[in-house]
This record gives sequence, structure tokens and C-alpha cells, in this order.
Amino acid sequence: MFQVASHHPASFNQGTRNHHYPTQAPAPATSLQLPRQLDRPPVSDIPRDVIAAANPELANVPAEYIRRGLGPKAPDMLAGIQALSFSHLPKCLPKNRLPDSLAVPFKPGASISQLPTHILAVTSSKSHSDQALIFAVHGVVVASHCAQMRLPPSFPPTSSAVRLPVLHINPPSADAFKILIDYMYNHRLDHVLRVLAPLPPAFLQQLSHNAVLHAFQSRSTVYQLASHVYAHENGDLQSIMRHVSHVKDLWQDMIALGIHLPDLWDTIDLAWKILLGALNLATGNS
Repeated sequence: MFQVASHHPASFNQGTRNHHYPTQAPAPATSLQLPRQLDRPPVSDIPRDVIAAANPELANVPAEYIRRGLGPKAPDMLAGIQALSFSHLPKCLPKNRLPDSLAVPFKPGASISQLPTHILAVTSSKSHSDQALIFAVHGVVVASHCAQMRLPPSFPPTSSAVRLPVLHINPPSADAFKILIDYMYNHRLDHVLRVLAPLPPAFLQQLSHNAVLHAFQSRSTVYQLASHVYAHENGDLQSIMRHVSHVKDLWQDMIALGIHLPDLWDTIDLAWKILLGALNLATGNS
């Protein structure tokens, strides 16, 4: 029988910077235990030296103000990433042969001030893959969101190319990091929930933080959303558990990277609560 624990059972490892998944096989569904809630680490501010490493001029500006200022600039920054020559920017590289930097040409007419400043080479601490996923990013975006990530100094671009320093990071899940980097630029909670669980489009449309909080506190809304997930997956326990695993991966990455954003944490809590409800429906009807 599926059970919800009142606290984290010993078999459910909490995320840390050096987290590794258990090596033993998962417990059978009949003895499955999951925590009722996912623990949040203590909130901490982004250290000034982390901001200074990305942009010395912003060293004394609170990260919250930096994030607010970056919001309207996100479309231009994303356009700056798209302006890079992707023939010189591979999607992945061998993690044991990562360069210190990559020189990447950019398209004529691109705004130099909007070009990315760094490359993140992302591997997963729970995977044995020898490949690192490659992300071109703006250092100030990453630094203003991630307390645990110190970026190397950037290089000024030339008239036709930019040299991007490469930083290798090893969070629990490289795939979950894709969700986080998308969120760092657009702050779209609907994008986060859409990849975590199959929820009704009408609920996701223009989803705000207040809507997330209201849904979390409404038993009827949570039940309706859980029922939608259950029906979408035809009551299949393993399919629902895959969504649970995705939420767990994202939760662990947030802890590892030092991401302390209430709206994102509340969204994770809502996804978890919905999926626990879907699991209860699946096990109750099995």
C-alpha cells in the first residue's frame, strides 16, 4: 500500500550539494513511502562575492533587485544566446575533456551587450554518462539565482566572436537543470509545472504565484488536479512515479545550487502534493 510518511523516511535521502541517489533497487509499490512534504533548506542570501564574480559593478546590489532588473531584459538576453553560431557551440562535450573556454562567433548585427558571458557544462552526480550538457548563459542571471555557484571571470567580446569561460557543474540531475535555467530567464511558473506533471492547460494559463498558493491551500483544487493526473496516466502507478521522480530531481538541484526563491519552492510543493494525491488514487484503485 502506498503510504505518506509524516517525515522523511530513512530511504528517502534529502538533497545536498554532494547528494547521490541510493544504489539499491527501489522498494516495491506495495511498500512505497514518500514524505508528505519536501524539506526546504534555510533561506540564505546570495553572497556578494558570487555576484561580484559575475559582475563586479553589482557586488553591493541585493540579488532580489538584480533579478527584478533582469526580468524585462530576458527577451533580449535570450536573443543574445540565439545570436551565437551554434555550429561552434556543441550541445554536449566529453566531461573529461572540457576546455577552459570556447570562442564562439555571433551573427552580424547582434547586440554585443546582450551576448552570453559563460558556458555551463552540466553533468549529473547520479549518472555515469561521460557527456556534459552545454548551456550558454549570462553570468549575472545565474549568479543572482544560485548561491552555490561561483563563476570564473568573463572575457570582453571582439567584433565578431565572444570567448566564453567554461564552468563544469555537477548537480544531482542535468535534466532538471534545464528546467531551472529556463526559469532563471523567464520566471514562468506554468513552464515549471508543465514539465513536472500533466495538468489542465486552463489551470496553467497565466499561472501566478498567488494562484499556486491558492491551489495548494484548496483541498478541492488539489483533488481535481490529482484526478486529472490519474486519468491522464490511466491510473498507472509507474507513470505517476516518473513524475514524482522529476519533482524530486528538481528539488535536489535547487538545494545543490542554493536556489531560494519562494515562488519556485511553492510551485514544487504544489506539484508534490498533486502527485501524492494521484498516487493515492492509483494505489486505492489497484
